[in-house]
Amino acid sequence: MIVPIVLHRVVKSELNSFEDISIQSLNRILMKDSGQFITMKNVDDIKIKSNKRYYLLTFDDGNLSDFNIVFPLLQELKIKATFFINPKTVGNKNFMNWAMVEEMSEYGMCIGSHSYSHHNMQKLKIRDAKKEFDESKEIISKKINQKVDFFAFPYGKYNNTLVQLAISCGYDKCFVSKHGVISSGNLIIPRNSINGSMSFYQIDKVLECSIYTRVKWIFLDSIKSILKNTLGEKIYIHLRKIALQ
Repeated sequence: MIVPIVLHRVVKSELNSFEDISIQSLNRILMKDSGQFITMKNVDDIKIKSNKRYYLLTFDDGNLSDFNIVFPLLQELKIKATFFINPKTVGNKNFMNWAMVEEMSEYGMCIGSHSYSHHNMQKLKIRDAKKEFDESKEIISKKINQKVDFFAFPYGKYNNTLVQLAISCGYDKCFVSKHGVISSGNLIIPRNSINGSMSFYQIDKVLECSIYTRVKWIFLDSIKSILKNTLGEKIYIHLRKIALQ
């Protein structure tokens, strides 16, 4: 079984955002056997129905913490992970620069596209969405001198039309924020978010990924979808912040 995980910024001190996690939480995840961490490049080598758990660790946005905090830990533990970046923000304050991205790629980290400018792809016209797919893929590929086969939708916002458009633009897989495990042959890869509100116990539950947890995810994703569609994205996010205080 392959459990895909999505993380964002890692901080050593105070958490400033719902998506931030502490370095202690990251270390909790990395306590697993290093041989259990894979990237999409070796998914085909893994028996998906195996009783052994594997973890596909991904990081979104290209935050500076990816290079300053995460990368050294991964090197020390000989773990490979996948980093989804936006070319428009590379080199900006608090984001990695191209030299950092290139170094990580040379070490064996998988680099994917998170679109060119981190727009909600569902709100773009088809031609503009295609430009986001194409430009990010071309720029990243030239910078790291590697194929860019994977795309992660900003904010997890996607639909079937966008997935098919991404595939037509040359991507092999599309990553989203919906809970689940990796199934053989699927174009859409779910990812289970770990955020700053979660205790070590809750993080362990995600990593264990029991049948009970997977059923619970289905229920939670349904409820979240209903709330977002009923209340709207902004009100949902505001209520989530209040609930987590």
